[in-house]
Amino acid sequence: SDISSESCSPLAAALLQPTPTNNAHALERQPAKCKVCGLRILQCTCASIEGERETNKTDLVQETEVLRELYAVLIAPVEEHIEDAKELLIVPHKELFEVPWAALIDAKGRYLIERHVLRISPSLRVAHQ
Repeated sequence: SDISSESCSPLAAALLQPTPTNNAHALERQPAKCKVCGLRILQCTCASIEGERETNKTDLVQETEVLRELYAVLIAPVEEHIEDAKELLIVPHKELFEVPWAALIDAKGRYLIERHVLRISPSLRVAHQ
C-alpha cells in the first residue's frame, strides 16, 4: 500500500509525491557560498549577506522538520522491531527512492545512519546478490 501523505506537513507530503525518475540529482544540493569571501553562507561573516544567512537558517529548520516527519511516518511505526538491528535493508517503492534515508531524524535528534548500517536496494533479488 502507498504511504499516506495526509499525516505529514506540506513539505514532507511534497517529498512523498511522485517525481520524474530522470531527476536523480534532485537531492544532491550544494551548500550556498558567499560571493564575496567564498565561505559557506552559514560560516560567512560578511555583513552584505545577513539576509541570505537568515534564509538559509530557516531552510535548514524546515528541512530538519521534514526529516523528523518522514522518520515519524516511515520508521517510527516499526522502530521497536528494528532497534537492535545493526543493519537495515530498505527496498523502497516508487517515490520512496527519493527519501534520504540516512538523514532521517528520530525523536531524540539522531540520524538513522548513526544507529544502523543502511543498505538501499531496488529489489530483494539485487540485495541478495
